[in-house]
Amino acid sequence: MASPKARLAFVVAMASDKDHAGFAREILSDAYVKTVILTEAAIAGAVTRTAPASLLRDSWIKASEELGTDICHDGMTEYRELFKEQPVSSESNLTDGKTILATESSLKDCLRMANEILNRRRDEKGVIVITGSLHIVSSVLASLAE
Repeated sequence: MASPKARLAFVVAMASDKDHAGFAREILSDAYVKTVILTEAAIAGAVTRTAPASLLRDSWIKASEELGTDICHDGMTEYRELFKEQPVSSESNLTDGKTILATESSLKDCLRMANEILNRRRDEKGVIVITGSLHIVSSVLASLAE
């Protein structure tokens, strides 16, 4: 890894037949995870095998509870306060070190949100990790070529 102690923002999309909770447990066990943004990507050119972001969110919440990891997700008041009253890029203590868990339908919005969250602390390095499926990695690479 280029920056082993960098804060991490994950953008995740997965197929419906994968172990979502197991994958979430592995990611959430890393101390440097700052945010996880769940989205959807066409798997093998179609949406029939795509895991809905809401299903992924439920799996990640369950995994965080199993691990005892504090998260701030879009179903919580503190999450809504964080993103309603302040721009995402402003410094805030509302999450108190909790991992931010969000869902976004647009890949472009996922990348923007991850970048803004990591840029809050300009004195610390941050890395956006695209994972869960090679299909989302392919989508990101295609969007970078545009």
